[in-house]
Amino acid sequence: LVCPGAPDDHRQALAGRIVERTIEIDFPLRGQRIMRVHAQPAVGDGGVPVGVLAVATDVTELERSRRELERTAAQL
Repeated sequence: LVCPGAPDDHRQALAGRIVERTIEIDFPLRGQRIMRVHAQPAVGDGGVPVGVLAVATDVTELERSRRELERTAAQL
């Protein structure tokens, strides 16, 4: 499974940028999930980017709760 936008995130991180975004991915066994993605350059000697460190965290339940809280607050 490849994260949508991963090649662009990788290019940006190799250019020295930190990338943070939230995306929705349809996993074959788990269904639609909301993922928070963080990518940053992995640097070697002299601070030169030598790779990318990327982490994707499933925030589906957190986002569902936040959206429900917003709906409830709007009804008050």
